[in-house]
Amino acid sequence: MRFPWGFDEEDSGCRKMKIELAQQVMALRQRGVTQFLTACDCGVGLYAAEIVNGLRETADQDLMLFCYTPHEEQATKWAPYLRERYFTMLEKCTLISVVCPVGTPDAQLQAYQNDPVYGERVKAKLWEGFDIVMDSFGTDPFDNPFGVQWGGVYTSEGASQIICALSAMGVDVHTDVRLNNGKDSVLTSFLNYADFVEGYFAHSNTTPKNAMATYQGCYATQWYLGFLNGGGAGHPYSLYYHRFDFSRKLSTEADITSFTLEGKKGVFTTEGGDNIITVTLPAGTPLNDMHPQLQLSDYATILAPDLTGGITFVKDTKTAFTVQAEDGKTTKTYYVVVKLSDEEKPSGAEIYTDTIMLKDANILRDLDILGKNITTGTDSTDIELLLDAGKDTSNLMIYARLSYGATASPALDGKKGMNLSDWTTFTITSGDGTNTRTYRIKATARTQASISAFSLTIGGTVYEGVIDNKANTITVSGVDDSNLSSTSFAPDVTLGPETLVCSPAPGLAQDFSRTVQYIVAGNEKVLSRTYTVSVLNKAGQLISGSGGGGGSDPVTPATGAKITAFSVLGVDGVINQSAGTITVTLPAGTNVTAVAPSVTVTAGAVVSPVPGEVVNLTAPVVYTVTLGEETSRYTVTVTFERSVSQQLWDELGNNSDVADHQTSHTKRDWS
Repeated sequence: MRFPWGFDEEDSGCRKMKIELAQQVMALRQRGVTQFLTACDCGVGLYAAEIVNGLRETADQDLMLFCYTPHEEQATKWAPYLRERYFTMLEKCTLISVVCPVGTPDAQLQAYQNDPVYGERVKAKLWEGFDIVMDSFGTDPFDNPFGVQWGGVYTSEGASQIICALSAMGVDVHTDVRLNNGKDSVLTSFLNYADFVEGYFAHSNTTPKNAMATYQGCYATQWYLGFLNGGGAGHPYSLYYHRFDFSRKLSTEADITSFTLEGKKGVFTTEGGDNIITVTLPAGTPLNDMHPQLQLSDYATILAPDLTGGITFVKDTKTAFTVQAEDGKTTKTYYVVVKLSDEEKPSGAEIYTDTIMLKDANILRDLDILGKNITTGTDSTDIELLLDAGKDTSNLMIYARLSYGATASPALDGKKGMNLSDWTTFTITSGDGTNTRTYRIKATARTQASISAFSLTIGGTVYEGVIDNKANTITVSGVDDSNLSSTSFAPDVTLGPETLVCSPAPGLAQDFSRTVQYIVAGNEKVLSRTYTVSVLNKAGQLISGSGGGGGSDPVTPATGAKITAFSVLGVDGVINQSAGTITVTLPAGTNVTAVAPSVTVTAGAVVSPVPGEVVNLTAPVVYTVTLGEETSRYTVTVTFERSVSQQLWDELGNNSDVADHQTSHTKRDWS
């Protein structure tokens, strides 16, 4: 079964599902969850992973994403744009784990043909698959002699997968005599589906211009061309083989292989068992806020000092640099000694990127740089400076500290406004004129997440909020609170463009007797925003359950020992006064072993457990209310909603149309 919208991520159903996923992630984070796991599928798993990675980069660095991929070549058959997102997800996640080292019985098995444990079994399975391929071809030469039947229908996608699988076995789908009758071949039969004028692959003879067929057709073509470039017949080829080498042992090397400071190379020696790196700089070079360039052993990292900011050296004094190997255990310490000499000339040609500052030349006001995207090449570096939404990038003053004695053209002294809305090239020349380096810099005002509509339904009346995106406030005014028994309401919230996350989640009741903050965010390119929501009565005061303002009717105080409102984690409970029960429905998986419910009772009454007291609601808890001689007892029970995935499958089950779905049939058992 697939989603009704297929792979159209702009479909309203898909967007709604993504928003729900983001809201559930935020809700779980509010409850203390920091670790999220994904099975790396190209649907919900990928979407959820992108949401978590986006939050990790923009709002919450404590989040962790664990990617459990079923096998090393999980994405080999995905559309190219999905594969790129897959590998981006893996690159940004906290941990990658491969669940099954053998994979599945198709193209990705190529990676294990020579495996000492599985190799022979893999080869046998591959040739078993080859026999199935031969059986799948058409028997009527007039029809399509090498067309691939998929569920009884000849499809280009079936042919695409066969081309990838056979190339992975080292079999040429065009020249092999078993796959070529002298006129047609598997390759030519596959290319019959291509429309070179319109730029599409057909799904079948009756379904032209199919997006999925086009993705897979281009992918298979790329795979086959790689197979030919790799030697063709007899040379197994897999497009993404060993993109990640999970079989490699963790490195134990922890060396600094190169050390450069202000353009000067360090000299490596040993003294009394210590590893010494000596760098000689021109006399007069300031030794504070220095930025060395290091090369390390493959996969090694620097434990100390912290290289994200500048380092201060002391002349002729050792400064320790400790390197940790990939295995996480092996370490090695080097001692850097900086010397100054009148004979040395300044040869550095660097911009110290952490010193870059911007000022709006129109109003002479400093601007906050929210982040930097830095891409470093051999001879040049690109620096994108991220600013708040709405900032004018066409007239900015830019300052940056350079290597000692170096000059910049144009100048980076912060004295002249320039247009940084597009890439501007700066050339840095060392003081001795021997080195130059090119930088391209531009400033980008980020899109900011937003709420486009906010409303509350109170007493049957809909109150629309006034949204101020400059002050980041939402104000709901004129509410008649004269007869309110509760100030907790669930707002209707519409998210703005490119906004994926809202916390608290829309639809969750909040107590608006006080201001409530709503945080909205998008992906890593979207700036998050925090709104302060105020719900005011007719007197312009925050609403209250005692009828504090503006209503025409006087409030009749409640009598008796009653609980009038009860909420857990921001969710209101349903109170049955006659039965003495309170039921709270929370999202599936919510941890209620230690929660502090909010409890409102009639004026003058006391309740035990007291409001805010931590209780365990995994089992029913009795709350006792006392007012003078009166006593009431309420049994509080928590129930859980069906999970988001369960609700999604329910929805799919109720609305799916399998008429256009493909069903794969084989003549043999793969087990």
